[in-house]
Amino acid sequence: MSQNRNPSDPSNQPATPAAGATPAAGAIPAAGARHDYHFASDNTSGVCPEAWAALAEANQGRLPSYGDDPWTRQACDHIRRLFEKPDAEVFFVFNGTSANSLALASLCQSYHGVICHDRAHLETDECGAPEFFSNGAKLLTAAGPGGKLAPAAVEALILKRGDIHYPKPRALSLTQSTEWGAVYTAGEIRALAAVAKRHGLAVHMDGSRFSNAIAALQARAATTANVVTATAAATATANVAGNVNASVNTDGAAAPPRAGEWPDAGNCKLKTGNSSIAPADITWRAGVDVLCFGGTKNGMLTTEAVVFFDPLQAREFGYRCKQAGQLASKMRFHAAQWVGMLKDGAWLRNAAHANRMTQNLAAALRAIRGARILLEPEANALFVEIPSAAAQELQRQGWHFHNFIGADVHRLMCSWDTREADIARFAAALRAALGAPAE
Repeated sequence: MSQNRNPSDPSNQPATPAAGATPAAGAIPAAGARHDYHFASDNTSGVCPEAWAALAEANQGRLPSYGDDPWTRQACDHIRRLFEKPDAEVFFVFNGTSANSLALASLCQSYHGVICHDRAHLETDECGAPEFFSNGAKLLTAAGPGGKLAPAAVEALILKRGDIHYPKPRALSLTQSTEWGAVYTAGEIRALAAVAKRHGLAVHMDGSRFSNAIAALQARAATTANVVTATAAATATANVAGNVNASVNTDGAAAPPRAGEWPDAGNCKLKTGNSSIAPADITWRAGVDVLCFGGTKNGMLTTEAVVFFDPLQAREFGYRCKQAGQLASKMRFHAAQWVGMLKDGAWLRNAAHANRMTQNLAAALRAIRGARILLEPEANALFVEIPSAAAQELQRQGWHFHNFIGADVHRLMCSWDTREADIARFAAALRAALGAPAE
């Protein structure tokens, strides 16, 4: 089937769903209805201003091809600084499937196995590309709540068989954030990587939404730090007020409590503002060998960065990119967007905004009788149970969203350009479709 389908060809028309069935994502809305893709995917948003401005700036004059240009060098250096890894090797490719598949192919031989979650993008949405580009390495899957793998499940797969008739596990792949919108903490990644390293496996991270994961962890750290600070201040005040033997300064003010009289918040690594949770903490410092750093879902145009934290593992990776059709001749347009996004923090602002809008969307839907939030959102994905009849009505009106599991569980995604007005429109439409009373 052509990517640009001919709508007049009957074979390209969506099948009519059976009575009572939920139409597939992309079902044709009623006549006159406007297609609305605001919550269908973070891929449906456009290019953000910072990336667009960088593209325009790079579109000046003539520069060398295939990455031998100042923009590409500058982008690689920005990424190395971001991850505090001056010797990291960085490559730019067109999409996440190629990033994941080529990165894993560089870690595996054809007889190896790659351990991943059974809902990982590698397993469910890459059309066998990881196996294809590795010439046959098999995906070995395990389940886990929230799309997360657990160390015990990983080790069980590693030890399942050790004979020559079974693929030898060689890589562990973690999705950050997961397909269920959950976020691995630094501690969880360290624990998983420790299991992998103990058995000689490399660790790959599918980071198509890595920015959202960092934003989520930093927001969590800031919240925790604020609680610690508030608790320490309250305890200090109580200690001063209750200590009748408190020393008095010459100006008559009570002296601060002595050491040990309140929690030592100074030793807490969770900081507000510039959080101490850094990209390095959930990648190479935690044991990750290669990260596929997503750009497209964060507001860029067809550009992903493959970051090898161990330069030896990147050996001849450039040849893999060329052979796979992933070496852009005008590489500067891939790279310039990263410069525009990284130089002043737009990559993190975009992700934080998407996460915040997801929280707001969850709050709006939680107030609607008949809709049920399946998982509390951590990043920019929200999973909500919507009865089939209401989902069909929303789709008939033109709303697009992904039916994720079963008949009634749907995924809603927020992006860098999601607005409060979009949330209000969807919530109103859902409330009407469910026949729920207005606020």
